[in-house]
Amino acid sequence: MYVFMVKSTIKPEFKQQILNYYLNGHLDEVVATGCFESWTCEHDAHSNQLIVRYVCNSNEKFQEYLADFAPKFRADTQQIFPIEITHVERNFSQIIPPL
Repeated sequence: MYVFMVKSTIKPEFKQQILNYYLNGHLDEVVATGCFESWTCEHDAHSNQLIVRYVCNSNEKFQEYLADFAPKFRADTQQIFPIEITHVERNFSQIIPPL
């Protein structure tokens, strides 16, 4: 199992607008690519970050997402929120199950 985590630093006054965009389509559209199984979303008020975690079953599925879908999703989000999202960090990691 793998997790693709996207941390977006946002301007606080746009939190609800960005959350609406994420929760009313964007997150489900990413999962609908077939590259991910599910998502979770949280807001860290201290750092003004929205943290999204997408779960996928294989590195191959993640590589498919990067090649076939990520550029469009990133461009669309950048176009809709050119100044409201100020920084984005991405991380892909493997979940290590307990022994």
